Amino acid sequence: MKRSILTYFKNTKSTDNKPGYSANTKKRKTTFVTSEVIEISSDEELQTTANVTDKSLERDEKHDATFFQQTNYQHKQNLEVHSRNVKLSNDQPTECEDQEEHTTEIPYYLKDFFLILNAVLNNQNDKKLFEGEDMHWIEKFQTMQCSSQKLYIRLYQRKCAWLPIKKVSYPRITNDAAVVLNDLAENGFLLDSHNCSLSLDDVLHLLSAPDVKDISRLYHIQNNSKQQNISALLLMCKQQKSLFSPQTSLESKLLKRASAALGKCYKLSPAPQKVFNRLLLVFDVTKGTIDDSEYTIAGQSQGPFYGKHQQLSSILLAGMGKIIYPTYTINDPTPIFKSRLELLEYETAYQLKHEVMMACDNSQWQQALHLCENASVASLQVDEGSKKKALKMKTFMKTFTACSVYIQILSLQVEILQKMKKYDEASDLLKKLLGQNDFCLSRNTARGYWAERLALNYDQHMHDEKRAMEVVTEMLSDKYVRVGHKISLVERYNKLCMSAKLREQGLVKKELHMQSFLSAKEVHIVGRILPKRMQSGSARFMWQTPGHPDDVVLCSVEEYALAHYKSLGYNQGLHGEGGTLSCFFCLLMWDIIFMDGIPDVFRTQFQTHPLDLYTDEFYEHRKTYIVQRLQDICDWENSSFSVIQKLTETWNLQQDVSCAGMNWQRFSSLQETLALASCIGGKTLSAILNIMSKDLRHTRSGLPDLVVWNPAKCIYKFVEVKGPSDRLQNNQKMWMHHLVSIGACVEVCYVSASASRKLTV
Repeated sequence: MKRSILTYFKNTKSTDNKPGYSANTKKRKTTFVTSEVIEISSDEELQTTANVTDKSLERDEKHDATFFQQTNYQHKQNLEVHSRNVKLSNDQPTECEDQEEHTTEIPYYLKDFFLILNAVLNNQNDKKLFEGEDMHWIEKFQTMQCSSQKLYIRLYQRKCAWLPIKKVSYPRITNDAAVVLNDLAENGFLLDSHNCSLSLDDVLHLLSAPDVKDISRLYHIQNNSKQQNISALLLMCKQQKSLFSPQTSLESKLLKRASAALGKCYKLSPAPQKVFNRLLLVFDVTKGTIDDSEYTIAGQSQGPFYGKHQQLSSILLAGMGKIIYPTYTINDPTPIFKSRLELLEYETAYQLKHEVMMACDNSQWQQALHLCENASVASLQVDEGSKKKALKMKTFMKTFTACSVYIQILSLQVEILQKMKKYDEASDLLKKLLGQNDFCLSRNTARGYWAERLALNYDQHMHDEKRAMEVVTEMLSDKYVRVGHKISLVERYNKLCMSAKLREQGLVKKELHMQSFLSAKEVHIVGRILPKRMQSGSARFMWQTPGHPDDVVLCSVEEYALAHYKSLGYNQGLHGEGGTLSCFFCLLMWDIIFMDGIPDVFRTQFQTHPLDLYTDEFYEHRKTYIVQRLQDICDWENSSFSVIQKLTETWNLQQDVSCAGMNWQRFSSLQETLALASCIGGKTLSAILNIMSKDLRHTRSGLPDLVVWNPAKCIYKFVEVKGPSDRLQNNQKMWMHHLVSIGACVEVCYVSASASRKLTV
């Protein structure tokens, strides 16, 4: 067994020794919550030390009680679910019937699983999605011994892989894992290696490195790594296989020897695993779920997990107090899946999308393309009734339909074809994507991006300027293309106007001009840049404190700018980009974001935002309330509202509650937040939040890098910082225009570099 200490790092950034921060700024400290030493099976490699979710699922039962005492974990046996009124029903096991003393309490993970199971089965709309074989596995699980239920959920939460029996050790569940594993196998919940054919390659990879090394020595093979030994053994078998008796070949002898060293192995059976994945998906479709039963033999997915068992993790972390979800009323009158067929279609599409993303993450472009082609075939099998229903759904609910997922896969396929330099095929797909306007309209990678990419392909890669001009002209009038993308299309159009070939054909009428954009004031400063050999991460510049030649700090270009503005009297500063104003949006709009009366935007108790937050429907659904709130902010203080009071109230009541766009570590204190708001003023703050509320998805990017202020003088400034050879992007130009037009104090700070050749390492 391998021992490991799991450490949870709270999201923090220290401002110590960084230029641009005032001396009285509260230090953002790192909090370490370290658990008891936890036993973990050797095959369970820790993917990341900060991933509390994955690590908590892999903890050995032996130390669960100690861990939860240290984290003040008070898990409720009947965790209330607002919309479903979930309680452990009388016909479900509420306590273990086992005779052994150490199994008399039902653990947190089994409670959480039964909470989800009962939430789904107690809802009539959800229960009808499970029938026949699905209910067979559910009922069979409910009637199993408690020790078998515990061990199955433990294995279900781990990576789906063949597990040698010697690596399955949960002493708080059972002292004899073999008996429980055998019971699960007999009931069909696990596969037994003795009844499945494992190849030599499979068995060797399941063995530990010392075991592989011992076997290699018998054949006079000695390498440093496990993989090198396996490759040498497989090569030897390939070269020395018996021609006369394959059954007694070296490969079969080696397989027998390796299997004896490995012992019996178990793996989750695909059928019940798919059923329980489906249960999690129905319980909270916003988090999705994936089937990892087809990964490599040792359970290595060759990439990150996308949402595996996040539903269980959400309940776990909420119970531990690691995540505090906001309070709202669940109102979900519209079932996402009205039939079992719709659920299965979405499940298939979601799994295919996940597999494509996995292949892309590992740069396996040919494999990814093959998966996309399979998805294209699968999309043709979507029922016509499902398609018609999806078209009638609200924009934010279309995301949970098979049709929407297949459109997302097509968009991924475009990226894959671009990587493979198959521009003709990519362009054909882009035309197909632009030919529909029902799905993916609220996504960043939607119509504007597709239009830009298609015009670029025609112009640069396929040298068809005429078709490029046609695409640009058509998409400039498309109402779903956002302003930032239209700026790019206009720039492409004006570039094409310079083509002599198009002028000869009479295809160029006149250059297009977007609405004239207001430009922010430009400031140019010179920074001493480090030699490349001394640069580390974002630290590229040196800041020397005026009057203190020995006080030198290595910093990023943004930190250098912060120090510059500090020297000008702005003694407070934050490098938050859009995050700073996003915090103000959440603090001042919190009650509107989580307001009652809007159907289907809150479907589970584990949401950090309404489902329509990043769509145009967010503003439409709350227009009356948003307009009134913006007017109140503009007034700053009236008989019924005060900005200072609202910020204080939200901060005190909601601090540390999870909300999309809210980072409670952004400001060091409430006083710092109030000081910045007072400097900005109600009129400017109201105008900025008005722009954000109408299109939060697209306006949350492009905001200036810095905000600097001085509470004593009540002055502030938004600053976009540009390093050497850097320039404004279109979304930044758009925000510069907005900020200048509303009278905000904003400027662009260009930092040019002077060499530091005399510096030595």
